[in-house]
Amino acid sequence: MAFRAATAVLLAFCAAACSRRGAVGSDSSGTRDASRPVPSGAAGTAEAFDAEADAQDAPPAAVEAARRDPGDGFRSFRAGRLRSGRAPAAAPRRPEIRWTFRTKDAIGAQPVVAADGTALVASLDGTLYALSPDGSLRWTFPAGDRIYSTPWIADSGQVVFGSDADRLHALDPSGKVQWTMLRPDDAERPDLHDVDTAPVATRSAVYVGAGLYLYSLDMEGLVRWRVATGGKVFSSPALLPDGTIVVGSQDGHLWAVRPDGTVRWKYRTRGDVDSTPAVDEAAEAIYVGSDDGMVHAVSFRGARLWATEVGGFVRTGPAIGPDGTVYATTFGPVARLQALDPDGGWVRWTVEAGRGPSAEFGIRSSPIVASDGVVLFGAPGGSVRAVTRDGEPLWSVDVPSDVDGGPILVQDGTIYFGTDDGTFYAAGDAPH
Repeated sequence: MAFRAATAVLLAFCAAACSRRGAVGSDSSGTRDASRPVPSGAAGTAEAFDAEADAQDAPPAAVEAARRDPGDGFRSFRAGRLRSGRAPAAAPRRPEIRWTFRTKDAIGAQPVVAADGTALVASLDGTLYALSPDGSLRWTFPAGDRIYSTPWIADSGQVVFGSDADRLHALDPSGKVQWTMLRPDDAERPDLHDVDTAPVATRSAVYVGAGLYLYSLDMEGLVRWRVATGGKVFSSPALLPDGTIVVGSQDGHLWAVRPDGTVRWKYRTRGDVDSTPAVDEAAEAIYVGSDDGMVHAVSFRGARLWATEVGGFVRTGPAIGPDGTVYATTFGPVARLQALDPDGGWVRWTVEAGRGPSAEFGIRSSPIVASDGVVLFGAPGGSVRAVTRDGEPLWSVDVPSDVDGGPILVQDGTIYFGTDDGTFYAAGDAPH
């Protein structure tokens, strides 16, 4: 499909949409209140837009691991529409670096891998790189400005991602443009309209956060509707099983929006919600972090299940283990990985990953969980670390620069991750 500049069309679609939407390894013993969820009523509030939001829900019950979605193998951010961070393979036992590829600037986005093994790497140099499984370059696409947005890869091989050029691009598997969405002229605060989030899609719609808005587009790049959240959207949207879109905003809320663009409910925290929500379909719970220093568990109807203080800003998306355990990372001045019990939010264990000079020091990439329960995360100072489901250290892959882009683990056991010095790594066990 030919490149299209959609600004004029966007304005017409958005004007109609505005009338449709409903509303513009150590344990935790040394951490104050870390193992005690905040009392009911103290941490978050559900703001119902209809009778579907209950005043109170029971905590999620323990559910068989087999009922949890295994994810998409990291063809998209956080391994699928639920953003649960579950990997399709067991963790390597003694990983070593297999190859590297250099970009021209820091890598701040999580990589993704297509069905044929092509790895897509977004760099702050404004280029999307497509690499073969051996690390050789297949193609590049210049986006015109920095790329923080992790691409989404469709079953067809189509690639959709955004950039700081205020654009959302769709490419075919060879890197050729299919369509481009431009920022509409009537957007509030156009200076904040960078597309920094990762898109998520169904068969008929693409959802993405840009500027102050959550957008819905059809599969040809035309805007169906947009919802203004009241704050900058750095959180990437996730989907509930019924198609409801959930996304955080710097207005301090987790938003739930129906597929037709009407707001279903809002859940209020006491800080910016930059964290990408993780959905546990088995427990019917949404887990999200906030700058209020808490991980919040929210029911599918928008009611608080629990909220736990974790000792720092939570700006990355939580991960959900095969048994439902919730894993969250924090900013500081102490960077931590913590495991939370899904039935009440109790902290099971805490692993410290370094100390810094301020509250802005911390872990910038979300954890992932291997099929054997091992948890992998990027740590400040330059490493990808692995711990057991009990929080015991297993190994560390050390590199010269911070791992802010986040590691992924794909079906063949390869770990991919990018670093702040612009290097992209492939690591795994040595071939037998």
